[in-house]
Amino acid sequence: MFQKKGLYNGMRVSDIGEKIFSFWLRKYSIVFSVIFFGICAGGGFLWYYSLYYFHWNDEQKQTYIDSQSHKTALNTKDLENVLYVLDNRESVYKSKNTSVKNIFLTDPKPK
Repeated sequence: MFQKKGLYNGMRVSDIGEKIFSFWLRKYSIVFSVIFFGICAGGGFLWYYSLYYFHWNDEQKQTYIDSQSHKTALNTKDLENVLYVLDNRESVYKSKNTSVKNIFLTDPKPK
């Protein structure tokens, strides 16, 4: 005869919320584990696919090689400068033929 407020087919809305929350408290670790392993599996698949199933034609490969070639170009002028400086340092080092007095091998004082 009288219907209570907040009832949905004989069940209160707050009871539905409590049941959902209690289910979440019991099963949240399983949900996070499934999500974690799903993301790991998807990442592993994408990694495998990108390593073994790449699709570049010869034109794309040549374009990539051409774009990377300027990074490995040898600057011969700078190399010659460095070699010149090293040769000069070596010659200066070899030309310095100074004798160093050994203070540990001195003549004893006469008595």
